[in-house]
Amino acid sequence: MTTAPVSSPTEAFKTAFTRFAATVSVITYAGADGEPAGMTATAMCSLSLSPLSLLVCVNRENRSHGEIVQSGRFGVNMLAAGQQNVANHCSRPGSDKRIPTSWLRPDPDGVAPIIDGAVAHIGCELAQAHDAHTHSIFVGHVSHVWLGPDAPPLLYCNRSYRRFDDIGDDEAMQRVWDRVAFGSLS
Repeated sequence: MTTAPVSSPTEAFKTAFTRFAATVSVITYAGADGEPAGMTATAMCSLSLSPLSLLVCVNRENRSHGEIVQSGRFGVNMLAAGQQNVANHCSRPGSDKRIPTSWLRPDPDGVAPIIDGAVAHIGCELAQAHDAHTHSIFVGHVSHVWLGPDAPPLLYCNRSYRRFDDIGDDEAMQRVWDRVAFGSLS
């Protein structure tokens, strides 16, 4: 196995996490002007089934951070393959994060904007915020779950968007997938 030289532990850490495949999510909320807004994130995970809760990590320097704290609500929209335009729009640093209403579906509970076509949306009430270095860990208590189309999720790995069917291009990954799918991996 060969390894690439890195200039520092920080660069090695960043490079290591570029290799971590994750579903791309857009965290939605009401902006300071009350309009739907969002930020792209991969630092999100489930937390507990009792109470139903999840966590997201948001940089405290981002405008989104203060707006989520102010509204006290947010939604996690797990994007479907093909929704790169939504992810790109919400990931631009310092830009307008308002979401066009044509990208949204009605939110019957009024918790947080729902991205139309997302594979899932989880609406949350902000329960806790824990400061950790440059970020806050937001704990959200789940108020509703909306399941979208049964479609492949949009993934991000190695600094580019991916799809599950991209994995078939990598022979080694295909062998692992075959072992998992057919139960020979324990």
